[in-house]
Amino acid sequence: MNGAARKPTGKAFIAFETVRQSVYLWVNGSFVGYYEVGIAPCAFDVTSLLKAGENLICVATDNCAARGAKIFMHETIPGHAPGDMSGAAYQWNTADFNEVQGGLVGNVTLVLKPSKTYLTLPYYNNLKTVGTYVSAKDFDFAKGAATIKVRAEVRNETGKAVNARLKVEIIEPRNTLKSSVSSVCSVVEQVKDAGKVFMTALENDVYENAPQPTRVVSPETVALEATCRATGLTFWSPETPHLYDVKVSLVGEDGTVLDTETIRTGFREVTYDAMSGGRKINGKNTWLTGYAQRATDEWAAIGVAPDWLQDYDAALIRRSNANFVRWMHVAPKPAPVRAFDKFGIVNAAPAGDKEGDVSGRAWAQRVEAMRDTMIYFRNSPSCSSDTGAIRSSPRTPTYIP
Repeated sequence: MNGAARKPTGKAFIAFETVRQSVYLWVNGSFVGYYEVGIAPCAFDVTSLLKAGENLICVATDNCAARGAKIFMHETIPGHAPGDMSGAAYQWNTADFNEVQGGLVGNVTLVLKPSKTYLTLPYYNNLKTVGTYVSAKDFDFAKGAATIKVRAEVRNETGKAVNARLKVEIIEPRNTLKSSVSSVCSVVEQVKDAGKVFMTALENDVYENAPQPTRVVSPETVALEATCRATGLTFWSPETPHLYDVKVSLVGEDGTVLDTETIRTGFREVTYDAMSGGRKINGKNTWLTGYAQRATDEWAAIGVAPDWLQDYDAALIRRSNANFVRWMHVAPKPAPVRAFDKFGIVNAAPAGDKEGDVSGRAWAQRVEAMRDTMIYFRNSPSCSSDTGAIRSSPRTPTYIP
C-alpha cells in the first residue's frame, strides 16, 4: 500500500492487531522484520525507514496450516533467513483453530510519537517493550475509593539525558475529571544504541540449550510511576462495566509534553477463596456462566467479524444472561476483548496450545505467547489473565525482572 507522509521527527511504529499466521514487513524496499506466532498483536519500529512524501509499505503473510499429520508453519531459528521454517512448528497453527481467511484479519495502525523521548508500546514482540500498566489496589467499596498506580515505561533516543515526569488524569467517559497526579521528576538516560530495530523478540539462544528462561527484559528503558488515591469511582463488574480514560502524559522539565497516551480501562478487585464461596469481584460472590468460544469468533458467510459486529456479538451474549467466555486454545483478538470490556463479560484469555501436551521448544513457544498476550491485555478489565506474573512448567523456567 502507498501512503503520503512527512518524515517523523519523533518515532513511528506500524502495529498489527491480528495477522493470520505470519507477517513479513518491508518499508521502502528495506526489510523491517517478521512475526510468525499468529496470536498476540505485534508492532515494528519503522522510524528510520520512512521518508518525506510517498512511502511504500509491503506486507507478506503466510497462513499455511496443518493438514492431517503435517504442519506447514514453523518458526525461524534466530540467524536464519526469515521464513525458512527451520525451527519448531507452532502447535496451534491448525485449520480447526483458525479462521478460513488468511492475511491481515485485524486493524493495522501507524503510531506516531512526537518526540524521541516517548512512552513505549505494549508489544513485546517485536519491540521488546511493555508499555504502560494501570492497576488498582486498597479498595474501599463503600466509598468507591482505590489507589490507582500507573507504571509507564519510557525510552529516550534523543542522544542526551532528559528530565521527565508523569502527569496522570483519570477521566470519566463524560469528560469529568475524577483524579489527577504528577510524579516526581526523574532522569531518563539516553539509549546507547538509539533507533535500534529488533527483527524479532525471539532470543538468540533459544535453540542452544534447553530449557531456556522466558525473558521479559526491555533494553534501555526507564520505568516512571505515579500513584493517587481516587474516590467516587464506579468499579468494573459484569453488572457495572464502567470504564475510565486514564490519560498519561510524559512531561519534560520545562513543562513540554513529550508524549501522551490514553488508556481505556476499568478498576476492579478479583479474588478467589474456595472456603468462602469461590470467585469474588469487588468483594461480592460472582457466578460466571457462559460459553466456550473459538477464539476466531467467526460469523457465518463473512468469517472474521469487523469491530462493530464484535460489539453486537457481546450484546447478544449479555442478552442470553451470560457473563463469561472461555476462549478455546488460542488468544482472542483485541476487538472482542474491547467489546467485553464495554459489555461486562469476563473472559479467560489463553495464549496458544492444542489438545496434546508438549515439551522443549514447543512448550517455550506457549510460554512466550502467554507473555506477549498478558502484556498486551493487562489493562483490559474483562481479561482474567492479568495476574502480573507468568505461570510456567518446571520444564521452562521463567523470570520477571
